[in-house]
Amino acid sequence: MEHRGASKSCRLIAEPGALASSSAAQFAHLRGLEVRNCSSSESLASSSTTDDSLIAVSFANVAQMPARERAQLRSAVEGGATLYLRGAIGEGVRVQLAPLVDASFSVGCVPTATTYRLTLHPLIPAVLRGEISPFGDALNCAFGLAAEAEPILLVRDGSGTEFPVIFACRVGRGAIICDLQPDVNSDIPLIWRLADPVQRCANISALIAADRACGRDVSRAVPFNLTIDDVPLAYDYFNEARLEEFLDYIERRCAGTHLDCAWIPSSQRMSRRYVDILKSHGVGFLWHGIHRHVDHQKIANPTAEMETGKRAMAGNIERYGVRLQPMIIFPYERAHLSAERLLLDEGFIAGAEQPRHDEGSTDTPRYLQYCDAWCAHESGLRFLHRYEAPFLTRDRMLAIAAMGMPILAFAHPKDVRLRRLSRFLERGGTYAHFDEVLDFAAAKNLPGRSLAEIARQMFDPKTHSANAA
Repeated sequence: MEHRGASKSCRLIAEPGALASSSAAQFAHLRGLEVRNCSSSESLASSSTTDDSLIAVSFANVAQMPARERAQLRSAVEGGATLYLRGAIGEGVRVQLAPLVDASFSVGCVPTATTYRLTLHPLIPAVLRGEISPFGDALNCAFGLAAEAEPILLVRDGSGTEFPVIFACRVGRGAIICDLQPDVNSDIPLIWRLADPVQRCANISALIAADRACGRDVSRAVPFNLTIDDVPLAYDYFNEARLEEFLDYIERRCAGTHLDCAWIPSSQRMSRRYVDILKSHGVGFLWHGIHRHVDHQKIANPTAEMETGKRAMAGNIERYGVRLQPMIIFPYERAHLSAERLLLDEGFIAGAEQPRHDEGSTDTPRYLQYCDAWCAHESGLRFLHRYEAPFLTRDRMLAIAAMGMPILAFAHPKDVRLRRLSRFLERGGTYAHFDEVLDFAAAKNLPGRSLAEIARQMFDPKTHSANAA
């Protein structure tokens, strides 16, 4: 999860007798902002706000503030803070934002909004810019908004006219983000909400506000990776032509794709041409287990297994002239604590596996479940989160990328028509197995990266800074 442990804060100002913004608090927590509740606008005004990263307050509360307190809020925004204004307002009401910003608008409503559109505004995560999504319900909108206001989310009425639902105003070094929808009060995981078009509409403004406050670079494209487990396999002859066809297919579908293969150390004596085809297409290799393709929780002597695996893999490296990434995928995604510690001693960076239901500490709130790009096991070895390709629908990839996490898809030879002897026997699978991921990556200009590159970028701040430069 990004920006955990940051020193910046989020100030929540609740209306008298009401709760403060739930969505702002949850996304602030996601981004590591220290969440502070203010019982009244007076408590905010009496403290220093210029250092606050995010200030969340409802339109109703701002309307009740005296001019002096509004001026203090404006001063905080001018100093660089992000002010998040949200809440349902009655249709026909005229809203005056001065002196926060010289703007006003009338509240309208589109009774049945079939779609909404995110603009190309730079505050929106790059992957979501220009997205048009279905809706199907009523949405509040702003009429007569000043030209200085910058639309973020637009709703379309029956005539095709668009009206802003979420918009931003720049004030000094800061920004005001306004959302005319009611606040969200839910413990549904944030990533699930962003993966649903209707819930995305209700949650995107809070994500944008928290991202701006914590300084996340939302224009930076997240990387993606394809991995195939159990390739190459021992004695896999006669499949060279089919392998070449598959690799050509994915490269045509999305230029710049990076494919990694998880190699079982005990898998030896492959066709040289098979491995050469993989190498010629820039395919990467990583470890699939420490020696054999077995449940590693049942290995009696991990140290001996590791030593045997190292000798076997050294033979593969010498025989085929390949390089192995210091990364591992455990067969059946079942790891052994002792084996993980051995890998750390050998200098392995990380592993990769699907997210687990029991990840995180017992006090992790439900809304933060599945919101991390990786987890650390008891051994200290870290694991990137990867997903079976069919799980990665377009909406789920939008959510993953909007959160700033890499998109890691995996498959097995049977899924992509690469099972042994597939040239002679119809054994199922299709080259199109990764199509949804490839088409999404091509449309969003996502960079293909090896698992090792992604791990280094994620865990090494120096590498991250160099790649961002």
